[in-house]
Amino acid sequence: MMHVANSIKLRNSHDSQNHKCSTLFDFKVDDMVSYQGRAVTIVDLIDPCSSGFMNARIRRVDHDGAQEKQVKYADLLPLGTLFPEKMLPATVPVQVDQFYFFDASSPDGSVSSKVRAGKLLHYDANLEMCTIQQYESNAINVRHYQPTWISPKGVICSRTPAKAFSPNTINVHQSSLLLQSPINKSGNIPAQSLHSLTSRGIDMSK
Repeated sequence: MMHVANSIKLRNSHDSQNHKCSTLFDFKVDDMVSYQGRAVTIVDLIDPCSSGFMNARIRRVDHDGAQEKQVKYADLLPLGTLFPEKMLPATVPVQVDQFYFFDASSPDGSVSSKVRAGKLLHYDANLEMCTIQQYESNAINVRHYQPTWISPKGVICSRTPAKAFSPNTINVHQSSLLLQSPINKSGNIPAQSLHSLTSRGIDMSK
């Protein structure tokens, strides 16, 4: 009887381990994913099992440089996921000098309902308000974004500004932030960012 009990216990333990190892998403190395609301890149997949991987090594790049850490594979979500596994609302991280997509609509109708993009220049933690320099996408390449500026005469442009030009900014509430996206020095964002917006019914194509 003891042998049978131990056998059942071992089998239950094995089934439990397989359950823990099961994953909903099939990520690969170099994929950009979301971890605790932040955009990260998978650099390695660790501890393979029958239904996926147990762990992963991720890299996050911010103003402090690149950081790598090992995390549970099950904690990784598609980029821009609004609700994590426990169904608790995930807030978009607020970081100055980072690139965001945001809802530019306003209750009084002064700004038309539209998803826009830009770099966060200032954050007022007391009011939870974000000052964002607006970027516009290239007419040919929808993944290419460039900052916009305002001339002394109030003309908005996206070319290299003169010294007298000022950033074309907009103030939005923190809750208007939809997605934090990486952007390289050339002004290009990853395709995953647009895919994440599309999955929410937001079409950013021209």
